[in-house]
Amino acid sequence: MSIKQQYNYRVAGHLFGVTEAGECAAWRRLKPHYDVFAAAGGEAQFWLSVEDGVVDAGQFSALPVIYDQVPADPAMTRISILGETSGSQVFVVRYPQRRRPCGVVFACSGLTRFRIVVDTTEGEDARRAALMQDSALSTCALLCFMLATTSSPTLTMHSSCVVKQGRAYLFLGKSGTGKSTHSALWLKNLADTFLLNDDHPIVRIDTAGKVIAYGSPWSGKTDCYKNLEAEIGAIVRLKQAPRNTIRRLSPLESYVELKTSSSGLGLHREMADERHKVLEQVVKCVPCFELECLPDDAAALLCHDTIANKIRNL
Repeated sequence: MSIKQQYNYRVAGHLFGVTEAGECAAWRRLKPHYDVFAAAGGEAQFWLSVEDGVVDAGQFSALPVIYDQVPADPAMTRISILGETSGSQVFVVRYPQRRRPCGVVFACSGLTRFRIVVDTTEGEDARRAALMQDSALSTCALLCFMLATTSSPTLTMHSSCVVKQGRAYLFLGKSGTGKSTHSALWLKNLADTFLLNDDHPIVRIDTAGKVIAYGSPWSGKTDCYKNLEAEIGAIVRLKQAPRNTIRRLSPLESYVELKTSSSGLGLHREMADERHKVLEQVVKCVPCFELECLPDDAAALLCHDTIANKIRNL
């Protein structure tokens, strides 16, 4: 299939290319999210090829299932890792209440080239189908980014992230915990605060050993795509509760919470080891807290004031 267009982007310091092979309606809709990260020149670290197609689970029935990520939350995406076909590892993306896969990723063995096929099977409501296709492409592209950068000191975090006076603050928690709500409370109550990303900021350790949060093209349902970065001041695990209380997490507790909220697939020992090293470095450099809270202004103020006091005394 002939390549229609090529684009270069840089996210968290990683340069990658996207090629549009034939038609891809979802890419046309999502491209503005990526254009904020457009880059010129340089050698791409990896390439994504995107296209529309028909993804039939039956076509992969002969491949062994290496790993099946069945989420605890039935509303979340399910990713299955299958065996290789034609020299590429196969990743199948499924959504709840839909029998057909929504997308598939073919990843070359070197994790430098990826082919993404978004299912465009007819028969669904047009608006619902478009939303599902966009979400499938976004999930597949994020998966490719995660795989391609796994050997570098980089993590993709499932969190909401705000920046206040040059420092980034990440809010972790299960879906529905109130990460976006808590970010909004910071924006409402604390001056000089803005939202960096509301779903998947990228965390990377720079050459000086600082832990940096970056904006990304993957911000969930919130239209927030900023090509900005900031050193992380603190990371907060949120829990819903009838009152507002906050405490500093131990290094072990911090590691567990970060590992739970960071995206990672240990396809082999080297990948798992690299992720472990990055998590250890983050825990060493960044204070982590647990905030049991109500969705109110007082929770945001308690969180900020406690973090500010702890940072001053470090």
